[in-house]
Amino acid sequence: MGNIISIAVSAVYSLFQKRPQLPLITDGIAHTDSQSTTTEDRNERSAEHQITENESPERLAQNAAEEAVFNHSPTDTSQHETEEQTPSHEVQNNDITDGTPYQTPRPKVEWNESEIVRFAQHSTAGADAQTEYNQRYEINDLEVAIQNYEAALDIEVPRQAWRAPIVKNLGTCLYIRYERKGIIQDLEKAIRCFRVMLVLPEAWDSNRAATFHNLAYSLQLNHSKRSNIKELDEAIQYNNEALRLRPMGHPARSTTLKNLATCLYLRYNEQHMLKDLEEAIGLHKESFNLTQDGDQHRSGALGDLAACLHARYNRKGDIHDLEEATQFLREALVHSASEKARPMTLNNLANCLQDIYEYYGAIANLEEAVQCHRDALLLHSPDHPNRPVVLSNLGNSLRELYAAKGETRLIEEALQHHEAALDLRPKGHRDRVLSLKLIGTCFWIYFKREGNLDILDQAVRYHRDAVVVCPVDHPKRPLVLNSLAHSLCEVYVMRGDIEHLEEATRHYREALRLCPPGHPHRSESLNNFATCLETWHSDQAGIQYLVEAIHCHRELLLLHPPGHPKRSSTLNNLANVLHGLPFAEPESQRPKLDEIIQYHREALSYTPPGHRRRSASLVNLANCLQDRYELDKAGNIQDLEEAIQLQREGLVLHPLGHSERPKSLNNLANCLNFRYHEYHRDQDLEEAIQLIQESLRLYPPYHPSLTTAWVHLASLYAQNRDVLKSKHDVEAFSELFRKATIHPSASLKERLWASWRWTKHETGTQKLWAYHRCLELANQYLLIRPFIAARHQLLWSVPDNIASDAAAYAISIGDFRKAVEFLEQGRTLLWSQIGHFHTPLDALQIADPSLAMEFKDLSQQLEASALTSTTTEQNQALEQEAPRYRQLMQRWKSTIDKIHRLPGFGNFLEVPRYDKLQDAAQNGPVVILNVSDIGSKAIIVQKTNDPIIVDLPDATPSYVQRLCSGFREAVSTLRDDASSPNQGKSSRGRILSILRSLWEDIVGPVAIKLNKIQVPPGSRIWWCPTTELAMLPLHAAGPYRKQQVNMVDCYISSYTPTLIALVSSSRSRTTMPSSSSCPHLPNILTIATEQASGQKDIPWVKPELAHMWEAIPSGCMDILLDEEGTRRAAMAGLKTHRWIHFASHGSQSLSAPFESCFHLYDEPLTLLDIVEARLPDAQFAYLSACHSASGDVRNPDEFIHLAAALQFSGFRSVIGTMYAMADVDGPLVAKEVYKYMFRRVGKGKGTAEEPIAADYRDAAEALHIATSVLREKGVPVERWINFIHIGA
Repeated sequence: MGNIISIAVSAVYSLFQKRPQLPLITDGIAHTDSQSTTTEDRNERSAEHQITENESPERLAQNAAEEAVFNHSPTDTSQHETEEQTPSHEVQNNDITDGTPYQTPRPKVEWNESEIVRFAQHSTAGADAQTEYNQRYEINDLEVAIQNYEAALDIEVPRQAWRAPIVKNLGTCLYIRYERKGIIQDLEKAIRCFRVMLVLPEAWDSNRAATFHNLAYSLQLNHSKRSNIKELDEAIQYNNEALRLRPMGHPARSTTLKNLATCLYLRYNEQHMLKDLEEAIGLHKESFNLTQDGDQHRSGALGDLAACLHARYNRKGDIHDLEEATQFLREALVHSASEKARPMTLNNLANCLQDIYEYYGAIANLEEAVQCHRDALLLHSPDHPNRPVVLSNLGNSLRELYAAKGETRLIEEALQHHEAALDLRPKGHRDRVLSLKLIGTCFWIYFKREGNLDILDQAVRYHRDAVVVCPVDHPKRPLVLNSLAHSLCEVYVMRGDIEHLEEATRHYREALRLCPPGHPHRSESLNNFATCLETWHSDQAGIQYLVEAIHCHRELLLLHPPGHPKRSSTLNNLANVLHGLPFAEPESQRPKLDEIIQYHREALSYTPPGHRRRSASLVNLANCLQDRYELDKAGNIQDLEEAIQLQREGLVLHPLGHSERPKSLNNLANCLNFRYHEYHRDQDLEEAIQLIQESLRLYPPYHPSLTTAWVHLASLYAQNRDVLKSKHDVEAFSELFRKATIHPSASLKERLWASWRWTKHETGTQKLWAYHRCLELANQYLLIRPFIAARHQLLWSVPDNIASDAAAYAISIGDFRKAVEFLEQGRTLLWSQIGHFHTPLDALQIADPSLAMEFKDLSQQLEASALTSTTTEQNQALEQEAPRYRQLMQRWKSTIDKIHRLPGFGNFLEVPRYDKLQDAAQNGPVVILNVSDIGSKAIIVQKTNDPIIVDLPDATPSYVQRLCSGFREAVSTLRDDASSPNQGKSSRGRILSILRSLWEDIVGPVAIKLNKIQVPPGSRIWWCPTTELAMLPLHAAGPYRKQQVNMVDCYISSYTPTLIALVSSSRSRTTMPSSSSCPHLPNILTIATEQASGQKDIPWVKPELAHMWEAIPSGCMDILLDEEGTRRAAMAGLKTHRWIHFASHGSQSLSAPFESCFHLYDEPLTLLDIVEARLPDAQFAYLSACHSASGDVRNPDEFIHLAAALQFSGFRSVIGTMYAMADVDGPLVAKEVYKYMFRRVGKGKGTAEEPIAADYRDAAEALHIATSVLREKGVPVERWINFIHIGA
């Protein structure tokens, strides 16, 4: 038996003595796929990896000596024999899959001479074959080695220590075969072998550090194939173990440092933890310091350190990192001992040079980068695995050079290289997505300069293909999504199709979601998303988009501190967004503009002459200086002169052929026009015209910016007709304006403002057409958004007072009827759009029942969409609903076109002619109060004859605004406590002053005219105010002096938002069931909420109910008190009662008026809830709640308040309050109102011929009497004027 043992040990040992250097996976072969490119704004650089130096079998053999597996001495052998007999060394291995032939430990076996000999033979044969492979690198030798090692491990031997070197060498051979053939199962088996070694006693493993290293590197490779972060974490752990076993002075410490740094860098690329990158840099520096001049690994160490420094530059923006990385790469290129490493070094140096160009703007750096990529390509044969990467990187640098120089040959060559790379990446290739993306980006850049839409379509197609093949978990998916979104935004700009902007927004949002804080691409995604939001704000309006964009840019500013290469563009972008934000108060404009100019000056300081971004900084600063010049009343001419100087420098940077040249021409022309008006120098005006004419020649016929240029030139012609008529066809300005308002590529907003500019310059009857076009476009513009609340946000970007100015101009040329029609067309746009969905269809039902049903169905769907409750923060909900809404709107418009073709329906949904609008005055005259800078007038509409005009020369817009502001300030200081005798004296004085002003300048002249046309005193009249007059108590105007009458002494006043609304309120309708006990009396739903959720208790609710019981006949009231008055119960009650009474808290939301509400027991009943109820048979609503008719001060012509909502939803007659009412007044007014309205009860016979009735049309007179009672009781004026009547 002893001889057998001796033979076996000698055989196993001899196989190592014959070959003292085994081809292990060695330190030094672990190189990283590094990314050293950046993405900025919308021009993304390549997302390609750096070239990796693929290790050949020769390299593996060359480094084999560094890690000897098993170098036993006789003492080692005897030691193993002793340890083998120790049971404690039999460890469990749970990391190896059951059934693997080389798992350990094995059960105790008996000594078997033949098996031991066979084990020795296979072991020796495996070692011999492995030695042969190291000498000849024939794959067959490797196969023989693996077969023999596996056969040896299948044999049961009594000493498990014999198996350890076989397991380790089998793992090494399996790894080498994986490197040669790429079979992933070989790598996985190798990992299992190395895991086995780690669970064996350390005494069985002569080089434990090498085992840690081998396992770590194999896990790192497997991670690169499987993207399993746990394997990378393990690799880092095992590299740390190897480093622990290789202290300072160990010959392999340098390579272990390098491999650990590589794993940390890879984990940084996936998890973006800066601490991993910082640690990797520290380890690479230590590794590099351990190398000596002439060391074959020194060049590689420089390259690895440079890659990490470049990554930190991309993250933190410290230019010193980039410059140091470039210096290291230049040194690595000079001292590289391996031609195989040279392409990688060239590639990385080129990427650094491109970033230096981005930072400093020196084109020489970019040209050198191109040359580096060309040199790298020459070192890669057509079948080299890294050739696609080199082709892509060369294409990227050429694309950048094209963007700088504008030479078509450069972009054409770039496309050739990218397409060649795509051909080498067939379907299924992991990097095909990158090639598709990069080709799309080339087409996008090409389009930006050429303006050819066919090129843009190509960009979209390639970017869509890239998204399709990009998995949702692909690390480059954010970049791919951003690229597609860029192209789609450009399609929107060029074609105006909103669906492209909506799709782009979805992609930008997803890209940002995939880049949480700390992600290296978060900066680009934030900037791109912010730009998209600015586009929404610019073309679709909605202040919420601008606010969200500002948040994005402020976060970017924190990510780009002073010195960061993107600091300049971030400052510019933030300043531009702040510039577009409307100022809350006029006095805040100048300091805010100063702040914005300071941002632009700082941005310009980062872009010295020669920097590629200097032109953008110049233009931005110039535009703001020009705005400040306009803002200053005196006009600081220094600002204007500096702006002209900056615009001229910017134009020089945009030579002929540059895509931005037309815009620069227009910018300079605009500044020169301002200077012309300052000094009246003809040369400034002539130069401005020549510049704009040149820009028009440069724009292609479909370019959206043509609208701006047409408007600019038309304005110059119109403003300077007398000066220019001898040299130019100045009368062409009308045609230029007309083209601008119908240009299909321009956005609706641009066309709307073009039409508004047209109205300012046109004359004669042509000006009426310009106003008509402006009002038409305003209505279309609001309809681009599905939700009514979103449309309300659009109102701020619609020109102010279009309808009022149009009406004033029509009056000035004697077309009084057209003036009334203009006011109906251009006011209460939001209500009118919803009102179209409620259009009576009786006649259409007879003419074409199927078309009537189609219109009704589409109208109901559109109304449901419009009345969706949303907040300004819910942009995503709006974006998701928009495509469906747009399809419905297209079908709706198509249906209307069909209806128009029916005989007698040509004017369906058109603004009624004046003779139809006159129906509003069938029960008394309607007084329209129109306020305009052109001329303020009162228009008295009667049921017959033409309108009567009353001149109001002192009622200028600014004067009315002052009255409104003073009134709102006065009522805001009133207290609810009416018990104090001195309550409200100061406010009362101001209110009386305003009432007197209203009488003297507005209401008094109207009263005089009404008297002259023999409108009987005490009869009813209706006020239809425009602008801020809608916020003032016209019904209470008067001199308030002894022996002088006030308006309340002359007529019974009601209000109506429009004539159409009053016609609708007077229209006969079907009726709901009345009170069961009083068949001819209404059943009043009374919602009384003394205790509302989140509100103070209301002490007057129950007294008000008691007063109502006294005035209203028994059986005519259904009461929902407190907990019974839920929102759900109220909504149900609205649909089953013709009369309704609210006694609750009411509130008006200034920021979101459609969220104004009644506060009920459980939750609010909002304005949108009321509108959504659709109550065509309702009659009368009494709103005993504060602020129920206070309106929207920012859009007074829209009449957005609770009382108007109830009228719009179907109630023909509404009583409400303009502001907070006193507690004691509610019960008394309610009692007097209902007392009058039910005055006939008990006096009629109650028969069909002579019914006992209560008429909603008595409400105005009832309120008039109720407030008279308050006045007789000595109630102060500020309390009784609060109550108003709206409707029939």
